[in-house]
Amino acid sequence: MPQPLVLIGQGLWLQMATAIVARHLQPFGYQCVALELPAVIKEPSAVACGPELATLCKMLDLPLQQLLQNAKGTFSLGSQYQSGENSWFVPFGHYGLNGAAAEFDQAILQLLQQDPDSKAEQFSIAASAARQGKFALAPANRPDLSSALSYGVHLHTEEFTACLKHFNLQHGVTFLSSQTLEIQHNTEGQISSLQLDQGTTIPVGHCLDCRAEPTTGVTSRTVQFFSAQDTTELLQQPYSSVIQTSWGWLVRLPLQQGSHWFTQCTDPAVDLPQIRQELQQLTGQTDWQHCSRQQPTESQPWQHNHLRFGQAAAALDCPLYNGLTALQYLVIRWLDLLPNQSSCPATALMYNQHWQQYQSEVQDFLQLHQQPLATKTGQAFARLGRAPNTETDAIKAGQWFGLMQGLGLKPELSSMLLANRTETEIHQGLRLVQQQIARLIAAMPSQADTLNRCLQQLEH
Repeated sequence: MPQPLVLIGQGLWLQMATAIVARHLQPFGYQCVALELPAVIKEPSAVACGPELATLCKMLDLPLQQLLQNAKGTFSLGSQYQSGENSWFVPFGHYGLNGAAAEFDQAILQLLQQDPDSKAEQFSIAASAARQGKFALAPANRPDLSSALSYGVHLHTEEFTACLKHFNLQHGVTFLSSQTLEIQHNTEGQISSLQLDQGTTIPVGHCLDCRAEPTTGVTSRTVQFFSAQDTTELLQQPYSSVIQTSWGWLVRLPLQQGSHWFTQCTDPAVDLPQIRQELQQLTGQTDWQHCSRQQPTESQPWQHNHLRFGQAAAALDCPLYNGLTALQYLVIRWLDLLPNQSSCPATALMYNQHWQQYQSEVQDFLQLHQQPLATKTGQAFARLGRAPNTETDAIKAGQWFGLMQGLGLKPELSSMLLANRTETEIHQGLRLVQQQIARLIAAMPSQADTLNRCLQQLEH
């Protein structure tokens, strides 16, 4: 039998990684041990998960309805952005009715340039539904709608964590806790064992490290993090809100009972009292929790038999992008490449390269929010009206397009794909799609109705 797979950390990230690993490897005789350590960084009170969570729930055979019920969750079709007087929607799903229609996005951009009063949201099922407070799960026989209505969820972190821990206990995971941890290495540099309180020693096959805080020798930067809770119920809003501030962006996540605000600042020169004042003006909330934390940088998460999942995911974790999404990628990609021995340098090298590509795409998306034309993606969109093809699905195609057109980037060159079509044909085609979307949304239930129906299914 192989040496135990030991996962170390705390909170949601530890439970999520453990659930994925245990579900996939314990049937093959692997022993999974989850070592809970004291929390150094307090987790945010709510978390926004993208479409990958619904996919993961199917992989784990864990009902998403259970998470929605226990963690007071709501659905999310994307994000509603606000920058001054300008507002726009960034959906998870694609624009139009056919995600494979490459020229459709180009037709939208052409219309926006000719008619400044037009909005790209008119041609997104997700955006149009979200604006009207509607949400529906696409039927199994409509994969086209499933893609256009791709959705995520907002969940309470503490209850979400408890659900996953219950799942892990059901799947035979051994849980240990310790106030201290000492890592023992062999002569080849691999982790051989972990030493805990009172001299307890655990042998290690692979050490899956889910701790988010930087360890000794790891480069990091200081982040000022602010959060607040709001009692206002927003079940008519199946989306998160993203508001531009003088230092960055402010995010609001609605749940079944109230909502949660989050923002962060990485500029050391910003006056913290000024941030508090602006937050109060923007939200009406006066009770803001503030903490200063170190955010690591990790581009080589797989070293020997030590996988620093937490530090790698934490490098991307911010209100605009949930590090849990990156953690899921890191764990699942490792399972795809799992070697039959503790040390496999060639596989580790390929894994780290895949992570660097994923990390690069997310960082590009985040930088777009601050300096659109300082990124290669923004430059390509401003020139050609399309984003370069990505190697991963860290950011969905609808998110790239929705963000960049919303930020005001307009292509310099006309679309070659539309060169043989007249303006009349293009406008007629767009109107037809708009009418079909309007009919679909008219028949949709509200988010509250869909949520109630999902929760009632658990009672039968």
